[in-house]
Amino acid sequence: MSDTGTSRLPLLIGIVAVLGGLVYLDRASSPEPPVVDVRRPPPPASQVQGKAAPRHDLGAMAGRAVHPLANLRLIELTETLARPLFEPSRRPQERAVVAPAPAPQATVIAAPAQPEVPRHRLLGVVSGPDGSTAVLSAGDTRPMRVELGDVVDGWEIVRITQTEVTLARGGKQAVLTISRR
Repeated sequence: MSDTGTSRLPLLIGIVAVLGGLVYLDRASSPEPPVVDVRRPPPPASQVQGKAAPRHDLGAMAGRAVHPLANLRLIELTETLARPLFEPSRRPQERAVVAPAPAPQATVIAAPAQPEVPRHRLLGVVSGPDGSTAVLSAGDTRPMRVELGDVVDGWEIVRITQTEVTLARGGKQAVLTISRR
């Protein structure tokens, strides 16, 4: 070890000793924190039925400060607990009485008719060594990627070129070309 390392060691030990002494003196001179007995017996029957029994502040008798709510029992706070926590007024909201809804009638919903022409637009085509993928969009929906053989709204993708996608259904064919906006 070098001379500078050994000369710093006693200095560091002295600093630690001084700090330890300060912490000890601070702890020894601070007042004792209030102690609350959490093993309280259940409330007397007279208190539960509405009659207040005399209370004794055990902490004050011992010379210690006790929180003013320390002697309250949970059973005495029913009104406080019944109030909603996140309402600004902490008052329960009045609930409206709603008549029960009539029983739903059985209705037959027909499957939507498939369009005679595809409703999609061709946004782009990506070609690679494994094949081509087309990107289609239908109105405000998210664009979708399709490949050869995929079926979209009943239309099968039968051909993909650099600028066109050919769809077929029931003997009919439709060609989508890349639209420019």
